[in-house]
Amino acid sequence: MALEFDANKTSATQIAALVAAASSENEHLSAPIIETLLNNGRILSVTKDCQISGRSDKDICFYIVLSGSVRISTNNADGREFVLSYFTAGSMWGLRPCLMNESRSHDTFAETDVSVLAVTNKVIYQLMRDDAHMMQAVVKILCGRVKYISDAIEQFAIHTTQEQIAWRLLELYESHGHQSDHGVTTLQHISQHSLAAMVGKSRQSTNKVLKEFERDGIINIQYNQITITNPQALKAIIEK
Repeated sequence: MALEFDANKTSATQIAALVAAASSENEHLSAPIIETLLNNGRILSVTKDCQISGRSDKDICFYIVLSGSVRISTNNADGREFVLSYFTAGSMWGLRPCLMNESRSHDTFAETDVSVLAVTNKVIYQLMRDDAHMMQAVVKILCGRVKYISDAIEQFAIHTTQEQIAWRLLELYESHGHQSDHGVTTLQHISQHSLAAMVGKSRQSTNKVLKEFERDGIINIQYNQITITNPQALKAIIEK
């Protein structure tokens, strides 16, 4: 269950910095735009494993992760969960349903305790009408999403299991990795089971590939996290 807390403790400048760090150059939101979102939205605190948004929601919202990790997933006909992605601080989702005023195609859960900024589609529409910068930002975000989906379709259509897992690890490394003081990037809250769901493979086949990567010095597997020690090797696997 989501519980609101004091939004005044979070500044627009801080959120803009989070978004800039987590997104590509084309998906940044300026501090003035985020200030408007803050003034017209709600900051929610959601405990681990609780649902944040879903396909049956009546209120359609755009979300920005402020802290913690979020799991985006759907279920196939057999009820098996398919994890689309993990979002960390600064990541955004829900723009397409807001613009199309339709239900979502996936569910969102708190992978850890999280705080998120939620803004209704009515506010998004108003901002787009009143602010050309917001309209431009929305178009760039959607273009970035289209590119991501195109890349994902290519991976599933023509690449091997090893290449698909390498691509997903590299995508998570570049977008949501946590870099240590020693320059090593760790994917926190990513288990072998969840990674298998993200690439649509069995846990056994995924574990086999991960063990090969670990043996080759590309990654280091620990409980509920994977450390990327050689991202260049992942790129080489994808590009071969």
